[in-house]
Amino acid sequence: MSKISYTNIKRTEAVLNGRRYNFRSQAEFRYACYLCHLQEQGQIKEWKYEPKRFGFSVGQSAIVKSYLPDFWLYYPCGKHAWVEIKGRKDAKSRQQLRLFQQQYPNEILHLLTTSSPDFLRRALIGRLWAEKHNIQWTY
Repeated sequence: MSKISYTNIKRTEAVLNGRRYNFRSQAEFRYACYLCHLQEQGQIKEWKYEPKRFGFSVGQSAIVKSYLPDFWLYYPCGKHAWVEIKGRKDAKSRQQLRLFQQQYPNEILHLLTTSSPDFLRRALIGRLWAEKHNIQWTY
């Protein structure tokens, strides 16, 4: 069972499984709750928040030189994937995603926009998980 202590959702700080996180958005916090649910169910073995920055081979004047995906997932089958949560995609974000796909073709990246039905479904599952563990949920 995951042990979570809730600190302050407005600043998106939380302690999950004894580790302190400072999420950049409430959407990332909600997705982390969903990942805790998946981990309890055995659907993922492990997850990490922003564990690796990918550098890009680009010219000196390039605006985008690296990319930091939001989550890393490790599955029981031994495979892994990256997850990016986006509220909106600006030009810099689109360029980061394009460069990541071009320069790291063997990496799997799932993009979830916060308005997509798939993200909303996962957030609901995360909310149910949080309620089960007495974690305060804000809107």
